[in-house]
Amino acid sequence: MAKPATARWSPSPCTAYGYPQQPGQPGHPGVPPQQPPYGQQPQYGMPPQPPASGGGGGKKAGIIVGAVAVVAAIGVGAYFLIGGGGAGGLEDDGPHKLTAPASVLSDTYDRQGPAQEESASSSDEKDLAKAGVSDATSVGAVYSTTDLTKLDPEDPADLAKLQTAENITYFGVYGKVEDPEKALDVMFTQMHKNTDDKKVKLVGEPTSVSPDGLDGAVMKCQEAETTHPVTNKEQTTFMCVWADYSTLAVVEPTATGKTYSLDESASMAADVRKDVRVAK
Repeated sequence: MAKPATARWSPSPCTAYGYPQQPGQPGHPGVPPQQPPYGQQPQYGMPPQPPASGGGGGKKAGIIVGAVAVVAAIGVGAYFLIGGGGAGGLEDDGPHKLTAPASVLSDTYDRQGPAQEESASSSDEKDLAKAGVSDATSVGAVYSTTDLTKLDPEDPADLAKLQTAENITYFGVYGKVEDPEKALDVMFTQMHKNTDDKKVKLVGEPTSVSPDGLDGAVMKCQEAETTHPVTNKEQTTFMCVWADYSTLAVVEPTATGKTYSLDESASMAADVRKDVRVAK
């Protein structure tokens, strides 16, 4: 089967890098669909939504979108097109790339469906270069302790499984980042400037964190409040973003039945970084 053409990236706020700002799915307000209909190529830079098995794909898709939570709702991929400036205070440990392995965190979380890795087109590279990012390739995946693709939201037994599922949304780019510290600051500035507070409330300012294992990178985490699109309950999450000279990525742990603290979220993000970042 021929691979569909990649959607054209646009730097405008409405169709920003990898996360088109689309209306929410029916029954799941406030969270845009992660990708076009099943079998079509997502836009450049968008973490993939795994196909639901069997019938009722649209309903099951809502569970996957729920796992993605704030990362999809605010279009966080838009803020990865930043950077530039002088050298930061970090030590450059050489070229690295991002991957999306079958599982992360000691095989506790399994990838939901295939990962997506996609290089920028020649025209996109020109736009990215203006933003201070070069040789960019995007990688994204959703991980969970439960096979979300097999859950039916109308089945009480499956809903019980959803209540215990723990999820990780991971999205990033790798290439060359001129100034990781500046890139991180500008990203969060743009996030606060452009986030629709009717969908997501960003609480306070991003917090600098230094979890164990975060070597050669800077990280900040942003608290956010939103409504879970499946349970319709309020939830609080932390989006933790790291930046180094080769990679820039966001990790958001979510769970229906619990709230991860700032320290827990940061620690998980650092552990994900160790699992997905490899030397070229």
